[in-house]
Amino acid sequence: ESEGQRPAPAPPLEWAGWPASDAEQFRGVDNVVATARRRLRLEMRPARVREAGWPVPRVTIVHRLANRRILNVDLLSETLRDEGMAVTIVSLECLPLEAQVAVVSNSSTLMGIHGAGLTLGHTLPEDALVLELRTGACTEEARGVPYQMRAAARIVPAPREAVMPTRACPPPWKYNTRERDGVADIAAILDAIYELDPVASKAPAWERNRTRWLDVTHRPGGQPAQAGIS
Repeated sequence: ESEGQRPAPAPPLEWAGWPASDAEQFRGVDNVVATARRRLRLEMRPARVREAGWPVPRVTIVHRLANRRILNVDLLSETLRDEGMAVTIVSLECLPLEAQVAVVSNSSTLMGIHGAGLTLGHTLPEDALVLELRTGACTEEARGVPYQMRAAARIVPAPREAVMPTRACPPPWKYNTRERDGVADIAAILDAIYELDPVASKAPAWERNRTRWLDVTHRPGGQPAQAGIS
C-alpha cells in the first residue's frame, strides 16, 4: 500500500445462523458454540454429555480475579481432583469470547460465584450442570423466590458456619451481597455433582464413587469420615 493510505477495514466476523432477526437462519447459541470451536480447531461439542462417552466429569470453575473470588478455590479443586474429576479453573476476563465459549462448552459441570460469566452455561451440552455459588449463607430460595437457569442447575450458598454462624435465615439482603468474595461449600458442591452431573450421577463406572461419598457424608452423628477410611 502507498504511504498515507489507510488499510482497508477487516471484514466483520460472520457467525453461522445470524443475525437473530433472520428467523429462518437463526439457530442461536448452538451456532455460536460451533463457530467458536471451529475457529480454534476443536472437535464439536456433543449435544448431550451422556452421548459423548466422557470417562470422568469435566468441571470448569469460573474464578474471578478482581472481586467475587472463591477464597478456597485451591481446596475445592484439589478435592474434586481427589475424587477423580477433571478440573479446569478459568478467569474469563483473561480470554476472548470464542475461547471462553470453547472452554465452558467442554464441561459437564460449570460453577462460579454469581455473575454474568455463568450465562455461558447456555453454551453447555443440554444435560450439563450449572452450580451458582453465593457469598451469603441464605439464597433467594430462603425467601421463596424460585430460580431455574436450565434443567440441571443449583444455587449453592456459602457454609453458614463460616460466614454467619450467629444469624438465622433469611437475613437482611446485605448479608447476601453479590460483590463480596466467597467461601465454597465443598461438601454441598460434591452432593450436587454426584446428584446432577451427567457423568458422576449416571455413569456405571462412577457408582463406587457415588456410594462411597454417600457413606462418607451421611454417617450417624453428622461427622463425615475421611474418604476410603471406615
